[in-house]
Amino acid sequence: MYDVTNKATFDEVPWWLKEIREHISGIPILLVGNKNDDGKQTEVLEELAQDFAEENRLYLYQASARDNVNVSEVFDNLAAMMLADKRKAEEPDESTRLYSTTDSALDVRKIYLNSQPET
Repeated sequence: MYDVTNKATFDEVPWWLKEIREHISGIPILLVGNKNDDGKQTEVLEELAQDFAEENRLYLYQASARDNVNVSEVFDNLAAMMLADKRKAEEPDESTRLYSTTDSALDVRKIYLNSQPET
């Protein structure tokens, strides 16, 4: 999160992003521009933040805690992304799925038994 009315906070985002990526993996990372309620004092243009977000594969949100704009959306979307990632990680891949069902295990056994030479 950075303060759109204070460019110094945005200038620190690359350092924070590096720290996050060095210590945590496999999570969605959101970039949130806060205090997006007073256009007169904006020091960080949305285009600059959007370019940074795209270059670094981040989700960008503009929010205002004072006006309660996009605050719950940020947390709701983060939770939804994390849940979707968790569900995806729990899905077995095709090779696991093939051999983890009882029917497939029986099929493999039948093939093995049928391929034995007769004595």
